[in-house]
Amino acid sequence: MNGNNRESERSTESTTTEKRVNDCAVPLSRRGFLQTGAAVGASALALGGSGIAAAQDAEACELWDQIEVGGGDFTLFNNKWGMEDAEQCIWRNDDGSYGYDFTATSGGINYPQVFVGTRPWGEDSGVPEFPIPRGDVDELVMEFDVDVNISGGEWNLAEEWWLMDGQPDPEDAPDTHEIMLVLDSENHSHGGVIEANAFTDQFGNVIDYWATPGGGTDANFHVFRLAEPATTGRVDLTSVIDFMTERRGVSEDLLLSGIELGDEYWAGTQGEVTYNQFDVTINGSTYTSGSDGGTGTEPPASPSDQWVNETTETSIEIGWESVADAESYRIYLDGDLEEETSETTATITGLSSDSSYEIGLSAVANGEESDVVTTTVSTDTDGGSEGPPSIDGTQPADTTGDGLHNDFTGSGSTTTTDVNVFFENVDNPDVADYPQYYDFDGNGQVSVTDVVELFESI
Repeated sequence: MNGNNRESERSTESTTTEKRVNDCAVPLSRRGFLQTGAAVGASALALGGSGIAAAQDAEACELWDQIEVGGGDFTLFNNKWGMEDAEQCIWRNDDGSYGYDFTATSGGINYPQVFVGTRPWGEDSGVPEFPIPRGDVDELVMEFDVDVNISGGEWNLAEEWWLMDGQPDPEDAPDTHEIMLVLDSENHSHGGVIEANAFTDQFGNVIDYWATPGGGTDANFHVFRLAEPATTGRVDLTSVIDFMTERRGVSEDLLLSGIELGDEYWAGTQGEVTYNQFDVTINGSTYTSGSDGGTGTEPPASPSDQWVNETTETSIEIGWESVADAESYRIYLDGDLEEETSETTATITGLSSDSSYEIGLSAVANGEESDVVTTTVSTDTDGGSEGPPSIDGTQPADTTGDGLHNDFTGSGSTTTTDVNVFFENVDNPDVADYPQYYDFDGNGQVSVTDVVELFESI
């Protein structure tokens, strides 16, 4: 989709349209190729079924129409930049899935699409990370699940982005490079492959450097493709970015516009494409779209019971109760992801002494993350006295030599007064966060049962 063919797109003002459809019946299929009896028979056969589709809550069929999807972080765009007379509609279903249907005419190329971020011609879905200097991208992952039902002619399912030397401008788009990754295609060719198996991303995708259709190896349009076509999966897009920087010398100062995903199609093609999932993660922020806003699964419960196992001058060890169905746990330090583990303990190191930190904890299952629960924990004082923090001005002491601090009043032994002080402060962070000193029942945390154990030891 060479940028040289985009003049009509640059000069046309985009509009936003959402058309309500009749709620009392599920449509048999999308518009166009199912509107006549002959087309119904041909299209239902091509789609391999009856053509029954999910109920819509928005539909738009005019040139450059837009519909918000994914809670507004993504924009579905009725892009008919090369074949304006094609019968093409975009739609959003009431379950969160979305897509488009089309019947090609002749000549040109269309590219109905969804995008997150910006485009050189001024469209913007409103997420704060885009546009972003290429050199500031540490993480860029695309996860997708797309039902592609297309027959006849030439088509592809392709992701792309633009590199820009300035901010998006509808009057004078600042695009310098167009980068495309073809995920799947039919009857689609750019001739010989420039470099087969050029690189492999972190998810095991082998990616070919396919073509520079703009002409010559110095062209500003670069096409990559998955060596094994897919309509479902995950791709690490930083691998493509790094290739362009390391092998093609593309400046890291150029702005990356945003991420687009759509279908190019040519004359003789008709079909329907449904997005069940299209998610983009950039530098720790994940934006989701599709059925139920993403994978269609509910996130697991948050870890409801966590504690501090040990603190030193430079480290904090935490523990927590396991969460049903959780595959892993994420630990955050002052809001930043510190690590992900399948264990129920974690040690954060490299901290400063006598400092307070906010420790966050969440559970992860099926790609969904629970709400993060936080607690504030302090490291030990450099060179300070050993033992837990003081309570009401008195530092509890271990008078029995077993490492557990049984004397809360400084009397030199355990009395019912110590038990009362312990009970009154059992939820105090200066006690609850230090099970290494107060875990009398040996279960790894501080609770009323520890008070009972201390009482029974008198």
